[in-house]
Formats: sequence, structure tokens, C-alpha cells
Amino acid sequence: MDPPHEEITTLLRQGLKVSIASDDPSYFGGYVGDNIEALATAQQLTRDEVVLLARNSLEISWAEPERVQSWVRELEGIAAR
Repeated sequence: MDPPHEEITTLLRQGLKVSIASDDPSYFGGYVGDNIEALATAQQLTRDEVVLLARNSLEISWAEPERVQSWVRELEGIAAR
């Protein structure tokens, strides 16, 4: 896996809605969780920044708005622990 790029962190911290993805992880490795963990470690992301990356990925998905809202509520519940 390529090292995470600090540009992602810069854009996130500037308020842009960035997210982390993976492309055919079963073939190439790098599942989304692994990619977020690598970025968080390399760029010393805060817990809030990691949660924001996850929230962004939900909000920009093509899922039905009601489903997205449900997932965001679930994420917020987990993040509040």
C-alpha cells in the first residue's frame, strides 16, 4: 500500500468533504478500514477527524437519504462512547 498523502489531511482540516475509499480490496488489499487506520497513524489524525472521514463517506454515498441519516446517527452513537 502506498503511504498516505498529507494532502488528504490538509484538505480535511481546511473543511473540504474528503473521504477514504478502496478499489477491489479483495484483489489489491487496502480495505477502507485499513486505509483510514494507515492515514490516521501516518498523519496523527484525531479521533474527531477519523469520525469526520467516516461521516463524510456516509454523506457522499449514493444511499437513500433516510438510510444515510440512520448510519450517521449510529456513527454518532459510537463516537460518543
